[in-house]
Amino acid sequence: MTYDLHGQWDYGKQYTQDGCKEGNCLRSQVNLTETEYALAMVTQAGVGSNKIMVGVPSYGRSFGMTDKSCTGPECTYTGGYDESTAQEGKCTKTAGIIA
Repeated sequence: MTYDLHGQWDYGKQYTQDGCKEGNCLRSQVNLTETEYALAMVTQAGVGSNKIMVGVPSYGRSFGMTDKSCTGPECTYTGGYDESTAQEGKCTKTAGIIA
């Protein structure tokens, strides 16, 4: 799985995101470097590259932003480790997951 590497569950973990002390910066849930490292570890462990399938999500995640006018990489979200303050998705009926 190459998505959902990061998300609301990173809240309060200062080392999950470079330059994000509280772990609540609004950044991509996909990290190319971490994906490449994971694939390298799997293939170095002997798994053939023809046996690996890289997944792509077909849904989106949403967050309640601390400052709705923020547009840079230091934007933060509200909520906590297991609590999203985003509106629930119209189809999913789940806060933080939209379809």
